[in-house]
Formats: sequence, C-alpha cells, structure tokens
Amino acid sequence: MKSFKKVHLYLDDLEQIESILTKELGSKKLTVSTGDYEYTSIAEVASDVLNPQELGIQASLPYANITFDKHDARVYFSSDSLEEKGAFVKISEIIQNRERRLVNFFSNVFFYPIMAFGILVATLYLPKNITKSTSYGVFMVVYVALVMFWWTPIAFFSLPRHSKIDLVKKSQKQSFLTRNWDTIIIGSIIAIIGAIVGAIATKIVSK
Repeated sequence: MKSFKKVHLYLDDLEQIESILTKELGSKKLTVSTGDYEYTSIAEVASDVLNPQELGIQASLPYANITFDKHDARVYFSSDSLEEKGAFVKISEIIQNRERRLVNFFSNVFFYPIMAFGILVATLYLPKNITKSTSYGVFMVVYVALVMFWWTPIAFFSLPRHSKIDLVKKSQKQSFLTRNWDTIIIGSIIAIIGAIVGAIATKIVSK
C-alpha cells in the first residue's frame, strides 16, 4: 500500500486510473463509491455528482483498492505480480502528480507554534525594546512581516485545506486566475498594507 497527501484530481485522472485497471490490468469488475452510493464506472459517477467529498475505486480479479478522502489518498494491490506492479506504479504517478503541494506545505503543523511564539514575543517585547536596540527592532519587524507573509497564502489561497475531486475535464476547468481573482486582489491589498506598515516601522526604528 502507498499513501499520498492531499490531492486535487480531475475527471481525466480518474478515467486514466479506470483504464489502467480495466484495460491494462484486466479487472473483471469495477465498483466506484462516493460515501453511501455505488457506481460501476467513473462516467456514471460524473453524471450524478461533480465534487464528491470522498471517492473509492475497487477492482476485483485482480483485487485493487484506491481511496480518496479529504486528507489523503491510498493505493492498495493484493499481489505483487509484474502486471500489478506496473499498474501500481502508473496509478501512483497519476496521484502523485496531483498532490496539492502548496496546501500540504502550509498545512505542516510544525510551523504553527513557531509563528505563534514569534507573534507573542513581538507583541510583548517589541514596544519595550524597539528603542533600546536598533538591530533588535529591525529583526522583530522583519520577523512579523515574514509571519504575515506566511499566513496570507494560508488564509486566502490554501483554504479549504483538503483534497478536491472535480469530475470535469481539466481543460474545462476555469483557470486559477479566473477562479481566484477576488482572492488575489484581497491578498495583494493585504501585502501592500503589510509592506507599508513594515516600511513605516523600519523608518521609526532607524531614527
């Protein structure tokens, strides 16, 4: 079995996986499930629902189980024959290419306590020490600016921070700019405000 982090899959990807299982591997029966409902093909699912929250593909003879949920994806094959190994590698490559790397990067919980600690330190000590040490003040201003830079894409670009399944062709999906134009504008405004605040703070420190 192999596991993957959060993914963003399109109809093209699932059709490729289906083709590998049925045509290349020769699976006799295919079951596609979306929670409480079961289907016999990806096309049947796409005609009923566009954005399932979870999806499972189960093939028999030979047996294979592929699951997608909000947090990860998993691929399992019952044996390690040459044919199944080949199918396993191809399907794994399809899923790996669709991992949401930006979301997975910003979802790393290791960074949250570090950023929270930095904000706390800046809040408690910056007002008292900014006039005593210019280098300390500049350091804290830069740190807060970096924290803001980190959280902006989390708040506006990485949400919702879970896997997505769009049962439409990737070519038919709206471009990133079209789908996120409002978000980009808001993020740009926040970035500009942050830059202005940082410039003012730096000027105050340098006096």
